[in-house]
Amino acid sequence: METNEKIYYIGIDPDVKKSGVAVWNTDNKRFVRLSGAKDNEMEIPIGMERPMEYEDLREFLICWKPTIIKVRLEAGWLLNKSNWHYKRGQSRQFSERQAKNVGENHHAGKSIEKLLKRLGIDFELVKPQGKLDEIAFERLTKIHTLKSHQDSRDAAMLVFEYHKIKNKLNENR
Repeated sequence: METNEKIYYIGIDPDVKKSGVAVWNTDNKRFVRLSGAKDNEMEIPIGMERPMEYEDLREFLICWKPTIIKVRLEAGWLLNKSNWHYKRGQSRQFSERQAKNVGENHHAGKSIEKLLKRLGIDFELVKPQGKLDEIAFERLTKIHTLKSHQDSRDAAMLVFEYHKIKNKLNENR
């Protein structure tokens, strides 16, 4: 972080263990933090490329607070319908474990929401928009990812100009 101007949008996809976090610079229209990313024109500081545990995220937000325009937090708990993750051939036990994980992730997200309120950081809760695999993410963002994590891609899509990406996806179908 090299400025005290408010120039960054932060995308957070909460997870009970480590949340995906992406930082979008509005001046140069580039990510300055994206988990698992590799781009010849993008310099990512060491330690900034991985999903973050809650305490690391708290410290990160405190440090970057003066430069944050807004945080966009994925808020799956805002969906009216909870997804039951049963797939043919899976055990009921596996499906129940997945449902439990979803509930824990919602709790993690609500904890981050409380943190943002306590820190006085402007934020917006965003309903999940769907998932992109690594290939679609790279095609749309032109960023080569190295073993990118789904939470990191989701965080990136919260701050990357998502409406333009939806249009590109529809054009390519």
